[in-house]
Amino acid sequence: MGELLMTVLLVSILWMILDLLKVFFQEHREGPGNEAVRDPGRQKLTQYAEAFEGLSETFLKLPKLKEDLEKEDREEILKETSHQVCRDCEAMEWCWSEHREDTLREAYDRLFSMEKGEEELPRLSFCIRSDRFLAELRLKYQLARQNLLWTNRLFASRRIMMDQFQEIAGIIRRAAGAIYEVDEVDTQVRRILEVQMKLHGIGVREMWKVERPDGCRELYVTMRALGKKRCVGMREAAACLSSACGERMIPARDSRMVINQDYSTVMFMPAPVYMMLCGAARVTRDGEVVSGDSFAVYHRDSGEMILSISDGMGSGPEAGQESSQTVELMEQFLNAGFDRETSIKMLHSVMLLRDSSCFSTMDLAAVNLYTGECELLKVGAAATFLKRGDWVETVSSTSMPMGIIGEADYECTKKQLRPGDFLVMVSDGILDAFPGNHGEDKVQELILNETTDNAAEMAKNILEEVLKFRRRKAEDDMTVLVGGLWRR
Repeated sequence: MGELLMTVLLVSILWMILDLLKVFFQEHREGPGNEAVRDPGRQKLTQYAEAFEGLSETFLKLPKLKEDLEKEDREEILKETSHQVCRDCEAMEWCWSEHREDTLREAYDRLFSMEKGEEELPRLSFCIRSDRFLAELRLKYQLARQNLLWTNRLFASRRIMMDQFQEIAGIIRRAAGAIYEVDEVDTQVRRILEVQMKLHGIGVREMWKVERPDGCRELYVTMRALGKKRCVGMREAAACLSSACGERMIPARDSRMVINQDYSTVMFMPAPVYMMLCGAARVTRDGEVVSGDSFAVYHRDSGEMILSISDGMGSGPEAGQESSQTVELMEQFLNAGFDRETSIKMLHSVMLLRDSSCFSTMDLAAVNLYTGECELLKVGAAATFLKRGDWVETVSSTSMPMGIIGEADYECTKKQLRPGDFLVMVSDGILDAFPGNHGEDKVQELILNETTDNAAEMAKNILEEVLKFRRRKAEDDMTVLVGGLWRR
């Protein structure tokens, strides 16, 4: 079921992307503002969204989860048991005809006792095959409970698929709306840019702009190098664009470094106001070679810095593989354009469908390098600490790790960072190194005593102090991830 779900999601997303690209390039070949072309494209994408919503609604008609056996299930258990045990019994007529009510009452009483978890059951007062009847009754009951668990798991999987179809429909609607926000660059700015680019040996064919909801502007420029066997550095193109726009513009992080003879489209955006310098330190549990903790630090083209830690349940290779996959999948979902909460739900769905007893946490911090706003998203993760001068704030969580319960259990907190602030993220091994429930207080004290402005050095110092307290013994994997915000 998990593989089927991922296949459906992958095919659906690829299908959506192809159609979005077709609509995008068709409309810009025809020219912006041509509503005769734009409306059919909008309708087509809306139809795709409605189709996925329709698929989602079909799952609403399916049976719901059952916590316990129902009346029909108990009747079927008794029917099968009596058929198996009583059909060739010489006392069958006496039990099931002359004293049917008494037989049913005692049989139901034993069945209810089984449901309560009672192991020792009294014999049936009148049954000459009481031991055999109760043994068969327990067997049928256990099979019914097993079927109930598998049925509930199937229903839960269908519920997950319903939620994912809803998410895909929402993604298509949002993507369709984003396409229609693409517009041409101001004529005067474009002319200035074309002249400056041409002076530097760059020919511009097309230019579009997108105003993002957060107020940031993205520019898409299709260009190539002029002249034979000539290449122009991307930095030179960015400098020309910055001069024409009146603000510093930078290319997307995965853009090519040089412009050659072939036309290529490059996305430019304003340079972020802030930068975040990060450092990490970690140690593996004593006796283990592979850490069960994984972490990642990366930029997004939206101008966000992402810091994440995943703690696999337990330690060793299995826990390390689980946490590593969690971090990698989260990065892939975010880079593909999914928002953070949708990514958490999809990741949780994948883990819920897998036949694995190993679970993992997710501690994610997304820092907007234009505004300094930080969003902390925690799924069963340890506390995060915010250091500002001689003051430290703790952000705790009581959520469960991913893949344990049906609904994704996560907590989201937003904080406004200032230049010089430090974000300190840790795994459970750091907090559990201190006795009792004083882990957060002790780590907060360690952070407060830090005087360095170097993120890597701060992470190393914190881990070193924890190991000193434990006399250099690591009873669990320990990870410290620190990010410091600075103005460019």
